[in-house]
Amino acid sequence: MSYRARLGASIARAQADQETVSQSFRRVFGSPEGQIVLDEIMRRCGVDAPLFNPNADLRTYNLGRRDVGLEIWRLASGERMATPEVKTNE
Repeated sequence: MSYRARLGASIARAQADQETVSQSFRRVFGSPEGQIVLDEIMRRCGVDAPLFNPNADLRTYNLGRRDVGLEIWRLASGERMATPEVKTNE
């Protein structure tokens, strides 16, 4: 099997796995209890908090924490992120 074929199969498997994960997130966070937990995760991740901090290390930490919260929210809401395309010369 060529490298491109293996890469294509690997990407297809990853996309199928991602869809399963996304469905699970939507199912869990779609319940009333899940909404309570999701709101708490968003609060703890500082999704709605100001990001600026004069200390660059704390600002970087805040951005990373916020990114985790936003990724959880995207998965829970079913919003799709753009995925990079793999270009082939075929």
